[in-house]
Amino acid sequence: MFVTIVMIVIAIAFVWLIVYGGTMNKSDEEKFLDDEEQMKYLKENKKQLSTNNTKKVEK
Repeated sequence: MFVTIVMIVIAIAFVWLIVYGGTMNKSDEEKFLDDEEQMKYLKENKKQLSTNNTKKVEK
């Protein structure tokens, strides 16, 4: 049981290091492009949600 818990903690630590290390090395341009992509997604999602809400009201 103890060995299993230790292995899970080590696996979580490695995954955290990989994710944290990947975001740490981004250049300003990459961060900007990621932000733009996220904003585009949010605008599309907001547009789609508002379209779905009006369709429900019309019915």
